Amino acid sequence: MKFETFHKINSFKPSQKEKESIFFEMVGENRKGSMHFIEVFDGISITFNDFEAQDFDEQRFTHSPLLSINYCYEGRIECDSKKGKRIFLNPHEILVTLLDETFEDFHIPSNFFKGITLTVDLNNLGRSTMAALVTHQIDLQKVVENIASTKFCVMDCGSTPIRHLFQDLMDSPLKYDFSYLKIKILEALYIISSLPLEKYSIISDYIENKNYETMKQVAHYIVSHYDSSLTLNDLCKVFQCKESSLKKNFKLTYGMSITAYIQKCRVYQASRLLATTDDAILTIAEKVGYKNPSKFSEIFKREKGMTPLNYRKQLKH
Repeated sequence: MKFETFHKINSFKPSQKEKESIFFEMVGENRKGSMHFIEVFDGISITFNDFEAQDFDEQRFTHSPLLSINYCYEGRIECDSKKGKRIFLNPHEILVTLLDETFEDFHIPSNFFKGITLTVDLNNLGRSTMAALVTHQIDLQKVVENIASTKFCVMDCGSTPIRHLFQDLMDSPLKYDFSYLKIKILEALYIISSLPLEKYSIISDYIENKNYETMKQVAHYIVSHYDSSLTLNDLCKVFQCKESSLKKNFKLTYGMSITAYIQKCRVYQASRLLATTDDAILTIAEKVGYKNPSKFSEIFKREKGMTPLNYRKQLKH
C-alpha cells in the first residue's frame, strides 16, 4: 500500500520518496507545510501533518475501506459527517472514523493544523501485519463494528487511556524511527480496539451544512475585505442573517469570534508585508485596516509575540 493507492489529495505534492515513506509539501498561494507519510506495516500507515493555509478546502477520494484514527495536536479540523452536518476536531481530541469508497471533504477553519493520522487499509493488510495483530490481540473488526452505524467517534484524549500516546508520538525525537513507530502503532491500535468507544465518545461540535456554507462565505468575504472597516452589522446585512446566529455559527465553525478572525487576517497580511516590502510600519498598519498604529502594534504583538518592528528585525537575521 502506498499513499497514492488509497488517497488523492490535490493540495500536496510529493517532494521526497523513500521505500516506505513519502514526504509531501503543500502547494498553492498563502500555504505552507507538509505531510510525512510512513507505511509502518503492510497496510497500516502513520502520517505526521503540519501545515498552515489561509484558505483550505480539500476533497479526498478513498479507494478502499479505511479505518482512520486522527489526533489533533494544534489547530482545528472539520469534515463532513455524511449526515447533513459538519463535525469538528479540536486540540487533543481523537476522531475514529470509517471511510468507504467515496469522496470525503475536510477543511481547516483555524488556518493551521498539526496532528497525526493512523490509517488501516482494511482490505489490504499483509500476512505479516495480520500475524502481528493476532499476536497482540488487536481486533480491528470490533472497532469497525462499533462505529459502523455512525461512521465516526470523537473522543477527548484526557478521558481515555490513550491520552499520552499521541503526545509522545508528536514530541519524541524517535518519531520517525521505524522500530519505535511499530511499537507505538500497535499500542494505539490495541487501546482503540479494547476501549468501549460508546463510553468515551463525546458530543462533538457540529453545524448544519447550509449554515456552514454561509460561514465559509463570511470568512471569504473577511479575507477579501480585511483592509476595510468591518462590523457585525455590515456582515449581517451582506449575508442577510441575525447577529446572534452569525456570531454563534461563525465561532462554531472557526473556533473564534469574528473580531478575532479579522485580527488574525490582518496580522497575517501585515507579517507578509513586513517580510516582503520596505514599507513603513505606519503604512502597513493602514494597508491592513488599522488607522491607529498603536492598536496595530498591540494586536500584532498579541498574535506574534513581538512588535512589528522586532518581527521585521528578526526576519533579517
